[in-house]
Amino acid sequence: MPSKTSPDLKADLPTYAVDFVKSDVDNVTFYDNPIIDNIVTTILALGSEIWSSQRRTMVLERLLEQKGVTREMVEGYMPTEEDVAEWQAERDRFVDRTMSHLMREGGLPPSADWPKKD
Repeated sequence: MPSKTSPDLKADLPTYAVDFVKSDVDNVTFYDNPIIDNIVTTILALGSEIWSSQRRTMVLERLLEQKGVTREMVEGYMPTEEDVAEWQAERDRFVDRTMSHLMREGGLPPSADWPKKD
């Protein structure tokens, strides 16, 4: 059996820096209330995004350390105008992926009066 550090084994390992994978959350039902479903879906999407980002950051930090990039260099980085524009577009995509569920009507008829007003 090859060792864990065998080059043959490394080729078979999954990658740890992957793009967002869209799931079928638009059709998921957790509770009888579609508003609560939207909140739960948003929380799950945020958790997924946060973990994916943390995992990717850990990979990047390790690679940077190996290549001689220090934390001070990272902390002192000043983004270019192009960086700022790209990052704003990524932020907007992130917000859409995670928060758009809160805007769904969730199968409520247009005449629905929820929450019920006394």
